Amino acid sequence: MRWPWMTALMTFGASRAPKTSSLKTCPHIHPADRDRVRAAFNATRSIVGPYEIDFRIMIGDELKWISARGQGDDEGMVQRLMFGIFIDVTGRKQAEESRELLAGEMSHRVKNLLTIASGLTAISSRSTTTTNDMARELTQRLTALGRAHDLVRPVPGQTEALGAAWRFVDCPARAL
Repeated sequence: MRWPWMTALMTFGASRAPKTSSLKTCPHIHPADRDRVRAAFNATRSIVGPYEIDFRIMIGDELKWISARGQGDDEGMVQRLMFGIFIDVTGRKQAEESRELLAGEMSHRVKNLLTIASGLTAISSRSTTTTNDMARELTQRLTALGRAHDLVRPVPGQTEALGAAWRFVDCPARAL
């Protein structure tokens, strides 16, 4: 079976690999993906229906993500040549990585906020005697924390209000 994979990779800027190159030794397929790509393409012989695999290629110093799609079980083969498509999905993969990074960062920050809330709850419970006093003190502490955050990271459109707050902090008598 011959694979037109090298011709497909050339459309993404790859130089022609030596004729002895195979999917396992192709210099453009990322070394960490070579065995997986070779196994996936070999498995297409026994897969009935569509297949898809994403893998990385290196074009010089540039990393690109490719999605190979086609029909398995020798469907559509002509003279032992399998047909399919290679699609550059680098933008999609970069967006997925960015979303994953953002989700991880947000998760970390939420856990930090919950840790702070837990600490403030513990402090408030030790300094009060009734649940009403604790609720009031905890609310005050959380509100103060929110105001401090607004000073550090203002919301667009609130800069005028923050300017007035800074003037009040700087000189309360002049702000009035």
